[in-house]
Amino acid sequence: MSITPAIRELSNRLNQELEQLEQILTEGLDLVRVPLSRFPENSILVQFFAYLSNVLFL
Repeated sequence: MSITPAIRELSNRLNQELEQLEQILTEGLDLVRVPLSRFPENSILVQFFAYLSNVLFL
């Protein structure tokens, strides 16, 4: 049984969106790293970094 063009198109679109989300999350991690390195005891930055890391690597 072959995959229909509609399902293939949907799969391609989902892959593109996931790649875009991964890129956005990576940029977010990069933005948080700088202040986190300056203020390693800041619990909000630590939580934000942990959240982005978890979402990225799920």
